[in-house]
Amino acid sequence: MSKKQSIIYLLGHSRSGSTVLCMHLGRRSNLFYAGELKKFNRSFHARRCTCGEAAKDCDFWGPLISQEMKYFNRGIDKDISILLFVKNMKSLFFGNSRKLIEEEKAFLENLAIYKEEKNQAVSIMIDSSKSLNRLVMYREMKDLEVYTIYLERDLRANIASFVKRGNGVLNSYLRLKINGALIKRYLSRNKINHIKIKYEDFISQPEETIQNILHKFNIKDEGVSASENETVHLISGNEKTRFRTTTGNYKIDQSANLQDPFSNWQKNILRLLGI
Repeated sequence: MSKKQSIIYLLGHSRSGSTVLCMHLGRRSNLFYAGELKKFNRSFHARRCTCGEAAKDCDFWGPLISQEMKYFNRGIDKDISILLFVKNMKSLFFGNSRKLIEEEKAFLENLAIYKEEKNQAVSIMIDSSKSLNRLVMYREMKDLEVYTIYLERDLRANIASFVKRGNGVLNSYLRLKINGALIKRYLSRNKINHIKIKYEDFISQPEETIQNILHKFNIKDEGVSASENETVHLISGNEKTRFRTTTGNYKIDQSANLQDPFSNWQKNILRLLGI
């Protein structure tokens, strides 16, 4: 990178509320929520942006996709627990390839330049990819300052969110527990400066949570940039959350944390697990 960049990285689990948290963070004029950067691939050409257009036709993302065709033509990773576990372990023990690091570094730099060309220069980017292996990769980039947020959600509510998507209770439980153990071990062993945020605390006190994050990393609050009439361009993250509003007037659905989609036998499994 020609100059040092800064990034806020959201670490945690899938279905944990990362999209809504980062959308609120990204409202600050000096912050830019880019989405889940690790997931950008060939499927995003047709992915609908919150502006209503397909990403390839979006005023913001369209030119970038054409410019970064190699990045947006990557294969689609399968969301399979064992594959994610292996990927994390490989990254922890062997690091990431120099080629991958350089490609990701170049994309971050080009994305920052692109924002400047759009007269939307920001000092800090936000990535809500959540995966541990991506945090490892960011820490391997010498000219990148990483501010790490570890987001956790109530375990039962997190499992419920997986179950609503057709996942099993036991598989979801194991996925969350193993991923959580790996994350905590890595943060502790490497003495990573980070802030831990509970999703339930955020939805009850969103502004206080945002201020705690900014204070933790000594990031100046330069005020909210998006007005209620300003279109937001997002092509990744939880789709329901993204399209709840297409403007800067973001809403938090607290009822989502209270839903109980479990069958009787699933509730019995949860009781056996002490949840």
